[in-house]
Amino acid sequence: MRYFAVCVLFLVASACTPRTGSEAVVPPETPLFESNVIGYGVVNQSFANILDKPDAAADVLGFIRKGGVVKIIERRAAVKSGEAAEIWVYVTAEVEAADDRPVSGWLREPGLDRYENLPRARSASRLMPR
Repeated sequence: MRYFAVCVLFLVASACTPRTGSEAVVPPETPLFESNVIGYGVVNQSFANILDKPDAAADVLGFIRKGGVVKIIERRAAVKSGEAAEIWVYVTAEVEAADDRPVSGWLREPGLDRYENLPRARSASRLMPR
């Protein structure tokens, strides 16, 4: 019992001593939560077309290659009469376009692996075989 009391006293004393030379904690460069972003995605197909509306017959705004990271802004179920619902996500991404501008548009959700924050999405993108 006495040994236990000595150990506890030692742990409390060492936790209370000031530390010298410690560095300030630096937050990650990208906030983990953004108010207008519900998550991040990594394209898991060879490439995915970014469309102007959640419909397979919509106009193509650009495409993003496998491993590309996108910000997910919105999720929506698109239902056509007599067919099963498809889940679409509204994303913002750097796409393969003439001027490599950021483009916002719709992708089918099965074409993405979803992540809750940008660091995890970037890590998954680096590890994804191309």
